[in-house]
Amino acid sequence: MTKLRKHKFAELYEMSSGISSKPHQAGHGSPFVSFTTVFNNYFLPDELPDKMDTSAAEQETYSVKAGDVFLTRTSETLKELGMSCVAVKDYPAATYSGFLKRLRPLRPDLVYPKWSAPKS
Repeated sequence: MTKLRKHKFAELYEMSSGISSKPHQAGHGSPFVSFTTVFNNYFLPDELPDKMDTSAAEQETYSVKAGDVFLTRTSETLKELGMSCVAVKDYPAATYSGFLKRLRPLRPDLVYPKWSAPKS
């Protein structure tokens, strides 16, 4: 029989906010994880549909890597809060919206990110 252990959330995930972008940055540039993409998908699509003009420094800070879990953090309705979506691969040069939170696994040996994506 397997022994279950309790872990503090902060031991398992690093949480961070997304990029605060300007309207003139949108629609061109590098791949971008938007609120809409997270809201409408259990897992990030192979090709991200949105683009954002971002710098190399922003791409490093707001990177998107396999195992990252994205949560909607703001909305006009309660039903749209806390929706989740998981990155199943690395997305080079991609960044993510300031309307999202990113949970990056600190202990991939203890968490299974795909389990974090159920919708209700």
